[in-house]
Amino acid sequence: MSLEPPPNPSMTQPLTTNLKEHDQELSTPNELIYQRLHQAILERRLQPGTKLTEETLGAIFKTSRRQIRTVLQQLASDRCIELIPNRGAFVAQPSPKEARDIFATRVALESYVIAEVLEAEGVDWERLEHNTQQERQAHQLHDRSSAIRLSGEFHLLLATMTGNQVLADILHELIARTSLIIAMYGGTRSTTLLCSCDEHEDILENLKQQQLNKATKLMRQHLKRIEDQLVLEIKPSETCDLWHILTP
Repeated sequence: MSLEPPPNPSMTQPLTTNLKEHDQELSTPNELIYQRLHQAILERRLQPGTKLTEETLGAIFKTSRRQIRTVLQQLASDRCIELIPNRGAFVAQPSPKEARDIFATRVALESYVIAEVLEAEGVDWERLEHNTQQERQAHQLHDRSSAIRLSGEFHLLLATMTGNQVLADILHELIARTSLIIAMYGGTRSTTLLCSCDEHEDILENLKQQQLNKATKLMRQHLKRIEDQLVLEIKPSETCDLWHILTP
């Protein structure tokens, strides 16, 4: 599908890379560090179980350990990392039960999102369509990081269109935790186990046509397909080079 020319000038710019701030400008060092770490987790570059040492992160971001500790506490509150007494901070490792629970919650929550989008006023269909176009382009260019980001952003954009910020915040956390689950249980397929841009386009098209039942069914099938590809067996985590992953 394509947008009719001329495009809205605001839509020619890439969508935000920071799901946490929902398109707001990042202004403080803590926010910038949070974004970099959160995005690395979301894009599955930081694998579950990776140790995040304050000293190393402080050197990478050229800041104090105290500032790093504040960011890590925020990531822990968002369930992206675990703070273990006397051991330090580690990228979270969801259990198989937690993985199943998260997908069950997303199916229920995003079915509700579909219904709420159709009841909402002023839904920005152009922005949603632009997102799916960007996602398709990322797949065609084999840009894995952008494809992962944009696929999660599609789901968050739908929630944002409902006008319910609490709903969007909850889904934001679930999307990040889903990325951890796929990184941990996707096996050799974790690099290709992504949301399908075809499925996103089908969901969007049915929403635009006010097809509630069909759009809801497609969303549920979409999430179930991803869950069914997971191998829910705990395996040793891989060692990651923080400098290589987090240095621009």
